[in-house]
Amino acid sequence: MMVKKDIAKLADIVVGQAAMFNCSFEEVWDKYTHPTLTEQVDFKEVLEYINDKIELGKGVNRQ
Repeated sequence: MMVKKDIAKLADIVVGQAAMFNCSFEEVWDKYTHPTLTEQVDFKEVLEYINDKIELGKGVNRQ
């Protein structure tokens, strides 16, 4: 299982790729995220982190 810090990094990547590819977070997860990562953490955990912690339009570090 991934630690919270790793989920934060993965969530930031998912948000960035969704913006870059102009698609949903779920589509990024299903199509563009490496299986090694998707096997370690559930999409629901990543989505919860995105909804709770990330202010869209800014990165994990609020930059």
